[in-house]
Amino acid sequence: MAGENTTKKMANIIPLSQMVNGTDADCFVIMAGKEELVTKEGKRYLRVIFRDLKREAQCLLWNDSIFYKEAREKWMVGHFYKIRVLFRDTGYGPKLELRRIRETTPADGFDGFDPDLCRPSSRIRPDIIIEDILSLARTHLGPGSLLELVQRIFKENRLALQNTAASRIHHHAYQGGLLEHTLSVARIALGLVEHYQSYYPNQKRLVSKPLVVAGAILHDVGKIREMTSSPIMPGHTQEGELVGHAILGRDIVREAGPQVNLDRKTQLLLEHIILSHSRFPDWGAPKLPMSLEALIVHQADYAEATYASALRAVEQEEPPRDDGFTRRNGPFGTPFLAPRETQPAPPGPKRH
Repeated sequence: MAGENTTKKMANIIPLSQMVNGTDADCFVIMAGKEELVTKEGKRYLRVIFRDLKREAQCLLWNDSIFYKEAREKWMVGHFYKIRVLFRDTGYGPKLELRRIRETTPADGFDGFDPDLCRPSSRIRPDIIIEDILSLARTHLGPGSLLELVQRIFKENRLALQNTAASRIHHHAYQGGLLEHTLSVARIALGLVEHYQSYYPNQKRLVSKPLVVAGAILHDVGKIREMTSSPIMPGHTQEGELVGHAILGRDIVREAGPQVNLDRKTQLLLEHIILSHSRFPDWGAPKLPMSLEALIVHQADYAEATYASALRAVEQEEPPRDDGFTRRNGPFGTPFLAPRETQPAPPGPKRH
């Protein structure tokens, strides 16, 4: 390891996300960011971001540090490292004082190194999620051009769908996150339309279940063009910044619709769902929901995104503040009350 002394000191290997203030230990991390900065006095330093599955922390390296030259010239964002650090839980977020560092090796697997424990990723294999989504489509869209449209878009964009995050920061901000979000929104939207059709049986024909399900499945498809596919720090493409995922998603449907002979009225209603699902312009929506189907998809999307954002705040804080609230704000700009007891997650499908 860089910075290693002649007298070696054994250290425990502890996940970064489980360190508490004053912990001095080894951990496996991914380098999520590296930025060269200059103080007002002209002193250069590097701000390096390390992270694991549930936490990120920054390490400041001044230009007189023994690590500075190597960090500036050799350390690579996206690479995995074994580091020895002193963890500080400050009022400005987690900070690391670096003791030693080296890139991981295959032998580190015997000590518990697993790339999937160092970076956020989908808990379920993307191909399984895709099949669940398409199964939902086959069940509720029935045969015809609407089903063919969904199948065609997923077939032509399968790799992009597997690699795309649902957002940069707020929810499902990791590879495969878009698929997780899409499946959840589709299931919520299906539950809502079935509830409303049962609760208001005389108005059952006023809302189209196939259109709701198709709209929910495709509401965020434009993110395959909006988001970069970086496994570390999702960002926006140029067209994502300039156009936005709602219009880009409308474009994808508009390009594929004629190829499956989708009738113009259905295509128009589907495009409206995609354009209005975020509801507000500052959330990326060019139009407000103006159909019952669009309203239901918006409700499902809003519920899923805000819950996932709150869950992220709860899961990524170990430990919470002394008063029991998370340090990270939830979707409404406020902390959330952390659960007193964390129940073990049920086992999901094994990822390969």
